[in-house]
Amino acid sequence: GHIEVVKLLIEKGAHTAVATKDGWTPLHLASRNGHIGVVRLLLTTLGVETSRADNHGRTALFLASRCGYNNVVQALLADGRIDPDIKDWYRSTSLFAAVRNGHFEVVELLLAAGGTTIEGQDD
Repeated sequence: GHIEVVKLLIEKGAHTAVATKDGWTPLHLASRNGHIGVVRLLLTTLGVETSRADNHGRTALFLASRCGYNNVVQALLADGRIDPDIKDWYRSTSLFAAVRNGHFEVVELLLAAGGTTIEGQDD
């Protein structure tokens, strides 16, 4: 699985803050693809920035919310280092992304965590 490979890479000194040309870090990629084990591992790894945004201002929480990965959203919120109301370049929040894509359980998680900003625009 993915988690074993990621563990090995981290043990061998892989940089968890490295990003793609689009600004996606390993946490962005794991969150976007619903890899909860990798997300949990990265959240416990020194140097991982949970609030880091990609080139469009989107955090790992935004990506997981847009895709409806309840368990990933829950893990990111439980970590406590990310503001659920961070806006991307289009002024969209994680809550807006979840609402727009019909992810009711994610909406509930974000509201419970204090995510209250719903403004945004279609991109």
